[in-house]
This record gives sequence, structure tokens and C-alpha cells, in this order.
Amino acid sequence: MALKTFRDEANYREIAGLWLGLGTVLGVLGLFIASLAIVWTIGSYENGQISLFEFAIQMTFFAGFVLAPVIGWALFSRRRYWTAILAGAFPILIVGGFLVRVASY
Repeated sequence: MALKTFRDEANYREIAGLWLGLGTVLGVLGLFIASLAIVWTIGSYENGQISLFEFAIQMTFFAGFVLAPVIGWALFSRRRYWTAILAGAFPILIVGGFLVRVASY
């Protein structure tokens, strides 16, 4: 009985909703904080200080703050709760890693 409850993906609807809500808030906050870095990255690429590859990698990282929650909510709407939790984890992991690093000083 317990294994069936664990494997049933419908039991994770509330958890996935809370997780994606937190990921959305942290993603918007992370994008807001990273906006200066985005402008700096665009300027560095236009001035030839970084290559196209470095520019693409950095912009993909910054886009992850928005794309991860969007993909997570899309999976949530299709009732794929476990994959939604995994997809929406990027902003939470980045902000959590930042907080752990700051707390270690």
C-alpha cells in the first residue's frame, strides 16, 4: 500500500504546485537581480570582449530563470508532477546555492 501511494504521481500535485510557485518567485527575483549582468553580457559581446559561445552560454543561464518555471508549469498542467518538480528546480537550486555560499562566510 505504501509503495503504491509513493508511486502515484497524483499525490504530488500540492507539493509540485508549491515548489513551482517558489521557483517562479525566485526565478523572477533572480532575473531581476541578474538584469544588470544581462546588460553587461550583451555589452561585452557587442564590444568583442567575449565570444559567441560564451555569450550563448551566459544568456542560456540567465534565460533558465524564466524558462525553468514555464516548462515546469507546462508539465504541471499535463499532470506530470515529478517532471514538473525537476524542471522547475533551477531557480531554487541557484538561489539556494547562493544562500549557502553567503552563509558560509
